[in-house]
Amino acid sequence: TSHDGKLYICGNGDMKQITRENVPYSLCEAKCPICYYGTEADCEVRATDLTVTETGQKFVYHGRQTGEVELSVMGGHNVNNALVAMALGEQFGVPFDDAVQALKEYRPFSMRGERKDAHGYHVIDDTYNASPDSINSNIDALFDYAKTGQKIVVLGDVLELGEQSEKLHRGIGKFIVEEAQKGKTLDLVITVGEGASFIAKQVEETSNIAVKICKDNEEAAAFVKKCAKEGDWILVKGSRGMHMDEVVQKVVM
Repeated sequence: TSHDGKLYICGNGDMKQITRENVPYSLCEAKCPICYYGTEADCEVRATDLTVTETGQKFVYHGRQTGEVELSVMGGHNVNNALVAMALGEQFGVPFDDAVQALKEYRPFSMRGERKDAHGYHVIDDTYNASPDSINSNIDALFDYAKTGQKIVVLGDVLELGEQSEKLHRGIGKFIVEEAQKGKTLDLVITVGEGASFIAKQVEETSNIAVKICKDNEEAAAFVKKCAKEGDWILVKGSRGMHMDEVVQKVVM
């Protein structure tokens, strides 16, 4: 890190504390200024007035300049991504209006939050890869998309978690139940794989949310097609090695 550099850190929730505990923070502070971005009031770069639109979401950006930013993708994680992109644009002299227009025109890559409509229902294909945090973020974002119809998630294993696999998969289940207690209740949780089965088990043991543990992607896709109705929203996600895109292909065909 050079003296004329800048360190951008997400300032939401407990991220500041986590960063201080896990990054050689004093070294960073000594070598370059730090910019916090997020939705918290004390962030140097922040988003306010978040609104869901028919095609995505929008917010008011506050940095060196202030203005409205429109996105075609949902979820708070994408607001954070847009914030730091705008901040970097300002840092490197990108005209503000050009940066706003670029974000407005952005469309997700294949299997990265891609929306596919078929048979009257809507599938969110985020099957490129997964971590526990990204699954939780996508479940949260599903409620931004889905104002009507059932909310269904099809989740495959998060691979390479080692001895922490059961604990971390159950953590996803706990998140689903905690969100339900806040009024964000999924209608059906479908899982594929040994690790993901602990998500379903955790949900089943601690809530009334319907679950289905499937042995493979073919069974999961067939169950979705059996249960899904017009107007429903279906999130499909899992590690790349689980090939959850097979579920998407079978559901939309």
